[in-house]
Amino acid sequence: MNHTGDDAAPCFAFSGFVEAEPYKFQIYLVDSDGSNPRRVSVGWEADESTPAWSRDGSYLAYGAASATDHGETSAIYCSEDGSPPVNLTVGTRGRGPRWMPDGKHILYFSDDGPDHWDIVDVAGQGRHRLFGDHLFGDVSCSPDGTHYAVTALGENIYGFSIVTAAGDMVQAYASSHRYVTDLIWSPTGREIAFIAADDEEGTRSGLYVLARATGEAHRVGSMAFEGTFEWSSDGERLAFVGQGRDSDVVYIVDRDGSDAHPLLDLNRGDPSGEIRSASPSWSSDGRHLAVSTFVDDAFTIDVYSVEGQLTRQLTWDSPAFTLLYDVAWQP
Repeated sequence: MNHTGDDAAPCFAFSGFVEAEPYKFQIYLVDSDGSNPRRVSVGWEADESTPAWSRDGSYLAYGAASATDHGETSAIYCSEDGSPPVNLTVGTRGRGPRWMPDGKHILYFSDDGPDHWDIVDVAGQGRHRLFGDHLFGDVSCSPDGTHYAVTALGENIYGFSIVTAAGDMVQAYASSHRYVTDLIWSPTGREIAFIAADDEEGTRSGLYVLARATGEAHRVGSMAFEGTFEWSSDGERLAFVGQGRDSDVVYIVDRDGSDAHPLLDLNRGDPSGEIRSASPSWSSDGRHLAVSTFVDDAFTIDVYSVEGQLTRQLTWDSPAFTLLYDVAWQP
C-alpha cells in the first residue's frame, strides 16, 4: 500500500495523551481531513511513542515503555494496515525502532543484558544481534542497507563512525562537540545529518550535515538550539525546529546549508496563546510539511506548503488530547 503524495495522504500517526485513566500516551491514527481518530494500540499498559512508517506505508512500528515492580520494561510493536499490533520483542526489551531499507525488518536498541542493537522482521521472527560484540550508542542504517553510522556508547562521544554490519570500521568523523546524536542518513546515501552539542542537555546544539565523499561536515542552521529534523524524500532538503528566546521556528534548508528560511515562527511568549511545535514531518512528494501545534488550549496538526502557506488544519473534539507529539505522515 503506497500512498504517494501530497497534502491528501491518507493518515497521520502520532502519540497522544488524553486526560483520563490510565494517563498514558497512546499511538493514534487520524485521516488526512482530521476525521476518524482511532487508537492503534490494544492496551493501556504502557506509554507509547516514536511511531515510524515503513517506506511503502504498509507497516507502522512504535515503542512502548512502562514501570513495573521489577523495573522498567519496554517493547517494540508493529501494525500492518491498521491491524492489531504485534509485539516484536516478546521475552526481551526494545526501544527506538528504525526501519531497515527493505521495509520488512526493524532495527531497535535493547538494554536486556549488555546494551546492544537487534534486528527483527515484521512478524517478530528472525531476531538477531547486530555488530557482534561491538557496543554502540546511536545507530542509523544506510539506504542501501550495507553500512551503519554509529556513535560510541556513553559520554564524551566527539564524533561518529561508519561501520559494516559486523561492526568493522570503514570511516571515522571527529567532532569538536562533546555529544553527537540523532544520526540520520539522507535518502540518497550521500550525506548523514546529526545534532552536535557541548552538553548532555543540548542547551546549545546545532544541526550538521556530513558529506560522505569528503568526510567533512557543515552546519546548516544558525539558531542557539536546533533539535528535531527530517530529510525530504529526495534528500535535497531538511526541515528542522530551532528555538530562539521567545519562539520555536520551523526551518527548511537545502542539504548544503543554502536557502535556509523559516516555514513558520511559533511564539512561546504569551501563555494564553502559546504555540509549540514538534518534529516536522514531510509529505512523500516533498511539497508539504505537517507540524503539531498547541494554541487556545487545543492541539492540532497543521499542514503547510513548503512556501509557508497553511493548507490544512486538523482538529477534533473527541478525544480531547492534552498532549500530542511525534507526528508521522504516512507515505
